[in-house]
Amino acid sequence: MTKFRMSRSRVHAFLGSLIALAAIAAPASAQLEPVRFYHGLNRAIEMTVTRPGGERGDLKIALLEAGTARVVDVADVDEGPVDLSLLFPRVWNDEFPQLYYAQLMVNETKVGPAVIVRPLVTPQYAVDITLTLALVEAFQNNNEERFAALMNRQHPFRRALGREAEVEFPALQDWVYSGVATYADRHVIIGTSEGEIEIRLRPEFAPNTCWNFIDLVEKGFYRDMKVDRVIVSPKKFLIQFGDPTGTEKGTPGYYIDLEPSSLPHDFGTISMARDIVSPDANGSQIFICLSREGGARLDSRYTSFAEVVRGADVIVRMENVELGGPRGDMPQDVILISDSWTVPAPPYGEGPEPVTRPAVGAGPR
Repeated sequence: MTKFRMSRSRVHAFLGSLIALAAIAAPASAQLEPVRFYHGLNRAIEMTVTRPGGERGDLKIALLEAGTARVVDVADVDEGPVDLSLLFPRVWNDEFPQLYYAQLMVNETKVGPAVIVRPLVTPQYAVDITLTLALVEAFQNNNEERFAALMNRQHPFRRALGREAEVEFPALQDWVYSGVATYADRHVIIGTSEGEIEIRLRPEFAPNTCWNFIDLVEKGFYRDMKVDRVIVSPKKFLIQFGDPTGTEKGTPGYYIDLEPSSLPHDFGTISMARDIVSPDANGSQIFICLSREGGARLDSRYTSFAEVVRGADVIVRMENVELGGPRGDMPQDVILISDSWTVPAPPYGEGPEPVTRPAVGAGPR
């Protein structure tokens, strides 16, 4: 009789699919749910409150500050429809719009994932200051050859300049507040041939990038693809994936702009990979930062948007694979990204902290 065998990567993918299906099939025990994603400025922000099954007590919604989870305001509510704009007028009245987390509570206990209330504000555009100054200098000196090289995205001089280019985000004089987007907070699970990695998103640092990542995950983009690069020399630097073609040039068919994130590039930080000559060439390729020493120079030049909260041992196993290829950064045994999916986040301010690098010899192998 022939025995059926399933590879480890396929097992991860199969288990991930089961978990995702279970999350869809199981009714939420307690949930604050937005009626819609977008809400126009100064209009109702409609949500629905569901009481936890079998529990009694006062229902409340706490408006929490992003990052600190500090309670900014609290309102009593009943089960059923609510209008967040009436409960918390500050959402529309803040001098400058803030990203908040709306957290359902029973008595004083947080229940279910919070709802992210994200302001829709005119974004800042990135400016490659290094390139701009080089172009001005070449023009003023009437150096046509240098000017042409700078204008050619594939020219070696242009690409070398892009590796260390400084990026700035000029302040907008006429920004517009258009409304808010609302959605339930969730974590992302990346299933790999080395184990699972759980990711906490940080939309207060890069809201558009976080939503783009969620959208790609939930629509099945990160599946059956390999890790493209592992750079550990001369400093522990990064693990990069997100290109289904394996050429480091693949995209989801579009680009998103660079966002001005201040989340430090440290061990376990997730950030967007991009074409070095274009700040606004972000799409699906991401990297896991391996150290503060290696990642500090990326701050403000690349959009960091999330943190690993489970799977530090998996990251270490991935960085310790044998490497080769023309640049010495290609895993010689394929590290497979088998699947990815989202799960409800813990109540905001609770749940696991960002991972730190394990001590030598610590953790499962």
